[in-house]
Amino acid sequence: MKLGKFIFLLVSICLVFSMVACAAPTTPADEDGVPPSGEVFNWRLFTLYPRGTSFDPYFDKFSADVTKMSDGRLNIEVMYSGEGINAPELMSAVSTGLTEMAFPWIGLHTGEIPACNVEMGLPGVPLTPLELYVLYEERGFKEKLREIYAEQNIYWLAAGFDPGVYLISRKPINSISDIAEMKWRSGGSYAAMMENLGAHTVPMEFGEVYTSLATGVIDGVAMSTLVDHRDGSWYEVAKYEYPLPVTSYQSTPYVVNMDAWNALPDDLQAILEDAARLNVGVDTYSALQIMEKEAINQMMASGLQWGPTPSTSDEAAWIAAGVLAWDQIAAADADSAELIAILEDFMKELGYID
Repeated sequence: MKLGKFIFLLVSICLVFSMVACAAPTTPADEDGVPPSGEVFNWRLFTLYPRGTSFDPYFDKFSADVTKMSDGRLNIEVMYSGEGINAPELMSAVSTGLTEMAFPWIGLHTGEIPACNVEMGLPGVPLTPLELYVLYEERGFKEKLREIYAEQNIYWLAAGFDPGVYLISRKPINSISDIAEMKWRSGGSYAAMMENLGAHTVPMEFGEVYTSLATGVIDGVAMSTLVDHRDGSWYEVAKYEYPLPVTSYQSTPYVVNMDAWNALPDDLQAILEDAARLNVGVDTYSALQIMEKEAINQMMASGLQWGPTPSTSDEAAWIAAGVLAWDQIAAADADSAELIAILEDFMKELGYID
């Protein structure tokens, strides 16, 4: 073959391949590096916290995990309270589809879903994280919650468990009677217990607490963990912690708009659920064990004080107020009563109650 013909043939072949390449359709998925095997979903996740708490990196990790596990087919932008939706509006925002997903503090939503009173952690429940996992996954608690949330067009995705809830106040509590003389930021079952002790309570989102404590609008907080006390800088204006916990844990779920959930293919549903359980059940909870100790040390170095050991009579009154809250919540709502029955059966199985 002569050189000229060979060059002509080579150029012709290159032109053919070039034309084919130019003619091949380019999809948005190709441009973004996403496999063309499915639709790309872009969601927003709103959280109960304002931006800047210890939890920000864990929400970011959850978002990154979902993107990676789904090969970019499901992407979640993390938003914070006050960035378009405030914490008290989160449940209705998920229900109506204003946002696809949220991580709400359910003590603010007991009016919409009364069973949140039980889910958030009833006063005096002694269960460990592993026991709570069994309660949810193997004793029907999760299934019942999903049934309840579905009535609000919400898919209950996964629960996270925080360490115990304590009281922080502007004035020391030397006896339990002092509680009744103060106004407390509280909600749900915690508020029921506090009111049984004669206290005045008001629900309030996280971002409003510091100013409310500093100006005397409230005297204390009875609905948050020690990490929250630190992250909110509440210890700067409220220097006293009460040594008895309201409850040994606090539960907060990831929730999803039901229509958005149903629009996901099965594999993305499984990825989202697995990522949520990993995030709140392992990543965040493990970190919280360290965060709580760090928070106590930091606050005490800044002048925080623990109150005196309660008397026997004060401790008895504290327990009685919590037990009464269980009865009140069960009597007011059938779903709550069913969840409490599941919880009590499990606690009997473990020997916590007779």
